[in-house]
Amino acid sequence: QAVSVREIMATEEMKSLDNVLPIDSVEWVHPPTANDGKPVDVDFRIGVERISDMNTAQVSANIRIAITFYWTDPRLAGWTEKKLPAKLWGPIFVLNNQLGNDMSVFDEVFALVDTKKGRIKRGVVYLGKVSNPMDLTNFPYDSDTLDILLHTTSHFKCFDGSEQNMLADGRAYNIRPVVNPAEGASKTDPFCRLEDELSSKVPEWTLLGYTYHVESVKQVTGVESDNLIFRILMSRKTGYYAWKTLFPLYLITTLNLLVFAFDSSALEARINHSTVLVLTSFATLFVINGELPKVDYLTSIDKVVIITLVLNVVSALESVLVYKFNALEVIDAYSMWTLAILYVAANIGVIAPAIKKRERFVQNVKETPNFNTFMITAAQ
Repeated sequence: QAVSVREIMATEEMKSLDNVLPIDSVEWVHPPTANDGKPVDVDFRIGVERISDMNTAQVSANIRIAITFYWTDPRLAGWTEKKLPAKLWGPIFVLNNQLGNDMSVFDEVFALVDTKKGRIKRGVVYLGKVSNPMDLTNFPYDSDTLDILLHTTSHFKCFDGSEQNMLADGRAYNIRPVVNPAEGASKTDPFCRLEDELSSKVPEWTLLGYTYHVESVKQVTGVESDNLIFRILMSRKTGYYAWKTLFPLYLITTLNLLVFAFDSSALEARINHSTVLVLTSFATLFVINGELPKVDYLTSIDKVVIITLVLNVVSALESVLVYKFNALEVIDAYSMWTLAILYVAANIGVIAPAIKKRERFVQNVKETPNFNTFMITAAQ
């Protein structure tokens, strides 16, 4: 008996409907596979929403970033229900360098964006504090790389958040930067965006751009992992420290050099003058230490403070020598200018290399093949 084309299509449609999982099935928690049976491809992009409280002393930073995932789940192709299955599987990254237990990770969006193909979009927000080790050798003329260290061993979290886990063998999905421009962060940079103007304003820092690197690792146990290093590059604004620390130190030095305006026989007045300024310099050093972690090396600003202290002590010793040995009184007339020139030269020797190193860092960063500047665009 002949069968019409319409009857054949109706039969195929009934078979397709029979294969659709019930909305309350626990089977939704399992990862989908691609049409060829291989692990599904998960595309992702990153949105930098806020960077705040870049704490140098605690080597930490507060962040709010959103990672948007796109993948196709063939089980949802032709989905007609208003709601998604509560146990629906979805990929997620683990943030490796979070500090403490206050990191909030939550879904900003979890939606079916193409019912015909079963295309899903998930936006996960990471809000909290991350570790941010810094090289403070050239502080406050330094630069920083704020690393966001993300990891997945096929980690997943279902739609309602009731189940989450990772694989113990193989992999459930492959990660890759977004390839569809329509799913990108912006037309000019599909991978990353800044949410708005405020996202680019980090107190004390200037954002230069970012780089990223994805590394796949197969462990001895057979499980496969992916590590993503998202590196935000920035340089420190030095105006605060120049006016609040260096400028007062230079004023202290200027006052110290005025000790030579005293008669060489007024030893007590000279010593008192120098001692007060030495104590003031020490107070400045303690203030600076409150802004920095305990490191086993001198920063540029530490060196300037020490140079200032040494000059204060040398001027006091010179006063004593001239007082004790009248024959040395002739050097008193030249000491002020000699010490002033040495002080300026020593400061240039400390600050100029630090500034040059920062400039080289910025230049080298911009020449990195995968370097990108941030684009400010509305969320998609």
